[in-house]
Amino acid sequence: MTTPLSPAAQRLLARLNAPKPDHAAFKGVVEPVDLATLPREEFGALWDGMQLALANAANQPAHDLAEFLLREAHLLKHWPLLDDAQVMALLERGEPGGWGNALQAIGWRTDRSYPLPATMQSHLQRLLGDAPLLATRFKGVTGASLSHYAVIALCIAHHMAPQARDEAIAMLTPLLTRPLPDANYRPLHIALTLSLSREDLLAQSWTVGTFNEQADPRYAALHEQVLRDACARVQAIHQGDVPYVPYKAFAEDDIAMVTQAYRYFAAGGRKEAWLPEVLRPLLALLCHAPDKISKGMPSQTLGCKLAEEISLLPTPESISALQAAAKQTINSTVLKVLGQRVQQARTALALRPEIVLALVASGEPDKKQQTQLAKLLQASYWTGLDFSFAAWRAQLALASGAAEFVQQLIWYAQPEAGRDEGAVAFMAEAGGEADGADAAASSGTAGAASKTLRLTNHLGAPVQLTDTARVRLWHPLHSPRDVRQAWQMQLAQRQLRQPLRQAFREHYEIQPEDLQPPPFEDNPLWHANENWHYADYMLALKPMIGVARGEGWKLDKERGLLRPLGPLTLAFAVGAELYSGVDGDAESLALSFWRTVGERQVRVPLSAVPPVLYSEACRAVDLLVSVSAYAFTGNDPRGPITVAQAGLHMMSMAAPPAQAPAPPVHPVVKRARRVQYLGSLNIADMTAMRAQVLAQAFAAQVESGRLKIEGHIATAGEYTVNLSTAKTSRGGEQVEVKVAKAGKGKSLAALPWLPYDEALLEKLAGTLAALI
Repeated sequence: MTTPLSPAAQRLLARLNAPKPDHAAFKGVVEPVDLATLPREEFGALWDGMQLALANAANQPAHDLAEFLLREAHLLKHWPLLDDAQVMALLERGEPGGWGNALQAIGWRTDRSYPLPATMQSHLQRLLGDAPLLATRFKGVTGASLSHYAVIALCIAHHMAPQARDEAIAMLTPLLTRPLPDANYRPLHIALTLSLSREDLLAQSWTVGTFNEQADPRYAALHEQVLRDACARVQAIHQGDVPYVPYKAFAEDDIAMVTQAYRYFAAGGRKEAWLPEVLRPLLALLCHAPDKISKGMPSQTLGCKLAEEISLLPTPESISALQAAAKQTINSTVLKVLGQRVQQARTALALRPEIVLALVASGEPDKKQQTQLAKLLQASYWTGLDFSFAAWRAQLALASGAAEFVQQLIWYAQPEAGRDEGAVAFMAEAGGEADGADAAASSGTAGAASKTLRLTNHLGAPVQLTDTARVRLWHPLHSPRDVRQAWQMQLAQRQLRQPLRQAFREHYEIQPEDLQPPPFEDNPLWHANENWHYADYMLALKPMIGVARGEGWKLDKERGLLRPLGPLTLAFAVGAELYSGVDGDAESLALSFWRTVGERQVRVPLSAVPPVLYSEACRAVDLLVSVSAYAFTGNDPRGPITVAQAGLHMMSMAAPPAQAPAPPVHPVVKRARRVQYLGSLNIADMTAMRAQVLAQAFAAQVESGRLKIEGHIATAGEYTVNLSTAKTSRGGEQVEVKVAKAGKGKSLAALPWLPYDEALLEKLAGTLAALI
């Protein structure tokens, strides 16, 4: 493929074609690779070199680079554009019967003309032209797999010339429409798929072989029929018109089709008047027996599956139906499941823009609606939600239920998505002269015909935006320090309290040392691309997990606490196995980021994490540590215990003769005993006593107003210090304060008579002394 390459692509190609290094440990020059910035044509020009590097595992640097590029392509869905020779090579190298691989390769063609070249036509005919092979391929395939294979096979057939296509579809039709046991709805679904034209099918399924039903309204009638039939069937069971067999009202494939039907309407945001009338009785009747004598219920599986779908794609009506079903069921297991799904659905509802925006536009401001709007906007820091300026003005700034809320926040506008040049932060307020855009927006907003907006930046100067500009919630990392400080000063002068912390929001940036191994390089738990800033604490697990559950964290036995943040998953590791009801304490370890690739979880380098998402992740971990930390752990410079020292410790545990002197105890052992004792004390009491000691030690500074101590926060000027962790910030920005040691060569002092962690107290005292 002769495509002119940019300098970055040329360097990638040179690394892929580089000879095997002489030394096995040599990795070559490591240059960060951002595949998203590489045009598909240039990616295609690298393709042959990647295949050669993948085939040569002996050349480790080139092989690793090729594997990385393939992984990134899967993650980003960023595929190359290939010429016909490269596509043909992929087809010939594919496994026999590899329909999905063949369809994907065709979708990578640079030339999208139709029909395909004769060589590709003949290859596709070999895939679909053998009736015995097709019968073998479809033998035993049922359920969703049958629909999946049907779409892929039909897409391949539609890439053929008309005569070959018709012959292939004639062979596929009896295999796809054969009678299926215990599957009432699947044949209807297959029949509709078979009726689609080439344009309909390929418009939605050019490469991946999964037809997007949301884009085709013809599926609405099918899925409405499925839901209505399911409701009628369970009503007939309760009325005695159909024999009742506990748990057997629906076969496995019918359950899948009913949940798919709900997903069709909920994911598309379709406001169907009939849906609540069908969903409410369906859920209620599924979850209890027809009478008080009978045991079980018509279909516990379908009830729980529908509840799971509602928790993932909730609507106000579906949550109401789920609550009604929970009130009627008497099965304790199902009741517990439904209760959990209701809570999950409420949380998920606040993150669905189409639902939340419809609610805030529906009428007068409501506290519940504004809480949901705050959750939606705050989550936009990691979901990436933004609006065109025209949509932002119509759906938020001029919406009757959101206008006042919006005017208390700072917004960030980019000329176009992903472009920071010319971006500006602004606030909106009512008033000003209406321009043409404002007038157009007002005319389309109920009750807002007379409303206009005035936009100003951090200096109070007016801001003008085009309707196509992209607007999102402002984050402190979107602007330099002087702009952040100007916003803080402006809000303080206006005495404006924002509905969610923004101008004074705690924010964190990746430091150069974060990308280097930590000082304890021999730590077997250390792994590249981890942040160890919170690995210095002993945590009380009970309060930490209580807060974590409310913040959306999940427990994982292998990786600790997990929290989804947009496209990534944040993992916060602790030195204990976590499970429901766990108590005790554990050391805090590293935080890391993961991405789902197929069925695997792949660690993401810190350098590849978006800055705002990284900051929000650190803020989430900081909250957990602040509520549960009671002592330092990993900061002892004297190193690990040797075998000889461990022997001394074991001797100290035995009962010595009365005349023998007490054996020595290693300082690390003393410290471990001390930390273990601290774990039995109340964290809130320890924090309060630290505050009391610091107030007495700095009494003069407190009296003069230079230091203020309230709760678990000490404020010195523009600096704030957390009394639970000694972390320091200035206007939300994290600051590292170097603390002088107590004496030459001394570490933080250990005073065993104090009823709290004295090392942490000394660090707090040193930090405050440095700031005052």
